[in-house]
Amino acid sequence: MQKMKKMQKMQKMKNGMSGDASRLPVCPKTGKVWTYIMDIQKIAPLFHGIVSLREEEGALLPLRLTDCQLERYRSLPRCPYPYATAGVCLKFVTSEKKLSFSYRTGTVWDWWENGRPFFDIYENGMLLDFYPVESGEDVHTVCFERKSNGVKSEFTVYFPHNAEIRLSDVSFGDAEAVAQRDRKFLILGDSISQGLMGNSASFCYTAQLARFYEAELLNQSVGGDCFDEAALDPQLPYQPTDVIVALGTNDACFVASYDPIVNSMIRYFDRVQSLYGTCRLTAITPPYLLNAETEGATQYALQCRISEAIREEAGKRGFRVLCGEEAVPHNRRFFSDTAHPNDLGFSQYVLYLIKELGTER
Repeated sequence: MQKMKKMQKMQKMKNGMSGDASRLPVCPKTGKVWTYIMDIQKIAPLFHGIVSLREEEGALLPLRLTDCQLERYRSLPRCPYPYATAGVCLKFVTSEKKLSFSYRTGTVWDWWENGRPFFDIYENGMLLDFYPVESGEDVHTVCFERKSNGVKSEFTVYFPHNAEIRLSDVSFGDAEAVAQRDRKFLILGDSISQGLMGNSASFCYTAQLARFYEAELLNQSVGGDCFDEAALDPQLPYQPTDVIVALGTNDACFVASYDPIVNSMIRYFDRVQSLYGTCRLTAITPPYLLNAETEGATQYALQCRISEAIREEAGKRGFRVLCGEEAVPHNRRFFSDTAHPNDLGFSQYVLYLIKELGTER
C-alpha cells in the first residue's frame, strides 16, 4: 500500500497536478512551481526543428538527426557535432507573465572569439535578449518575462547551434503549441550551415531564412561533413518543400582529390534528387576563402573546380545553383576566420539567398 501511494504521488508530480503545491520543486529565481515535463508527448508539440526527443535521466534531448544518421557520425571524428541543437526551437503561445525553463549542458564548442553559446528568445517576432548557456552537469535555469500588454504572446526559444542541450523542466503557464508551417526547409550542409563560428543561433543564415519565409527548418548540417550519400536517411520523418545543399569546402580540405570528390558528389545529388525530386532543390557552391591568395591557394584552386562540378552535376538534376562566393563580401569584417561568416556575414548571406530565391513566402 505504501509503495502504491508513493507511485501515485510521483505520477502526480510528473503531471504537474499534485494537490500539495508546496511539495513540488520550485524555480530558484522566480519561486514558481515547476511544471514537470516527464512525458515526451506533452513537450513534443512545442519543439520545432527536430526529428525526435530522447529521454535521458529525466531530461529531454532534442535530436535533429535520425538514429541511422547519428550512427554514421560515430566513425567520423572530424564531425563531433551531431548532437548540437542547431536549428532547434521551442515555439508556443502563452498568457503567462513570468516564464522559465531549466536544462543541462553536454559538450560545448566555443573556441572562437565570442563563441559562448546563448539561448535567443523572441516575443512576437522581436528579440527579447540573449541568455548565456551555462556549462557543466548541473541543472541551470533561464527566466524571462512577457513584455507585451496583449492577452497572449508567441515565444520562440532558439537553442544554441554550438552546444548539446537537455531540457529538464519548463514553466510556461498555459502554453499552447504553434502550428507547423506549410513551407519546410531541409538544410544539408557543413559547419557554415550549422552556424559554427557565428555568435547567435537566431542569426545563422538558416534561422534567418526560415524567419523570413515563415517556414519550418530542419537543419541537418554538421561541421566537417562532405558529400556522402550515406548521410541521407530515406526514412527521415520530415517532408520538406525546399532542400538546400551547401557542401564542398571540407571535400577540398579532407578528401583533397578531385575525382573521388566528384564521384561522391554525383552519388549524393542522385540520392537527393531521388528522395526529394518534387521539392524546390537548391545547391550553394562553397564560399570564398580569405586566404585564397596566400596559404589557402592550393585548397582554393581545388574548391573552384568543385564549385564548377556542383554547377554542372546539380544543374543536370534540376537544382537551382547559387554562387557561395557572391553571398558574403570578401572582407574580414564579415568573417570569424578565413571561411566562416560571423553574424554580420550571415546577414549578408541570407540577403543574397532571398534575392536569388525570391520574396514569395
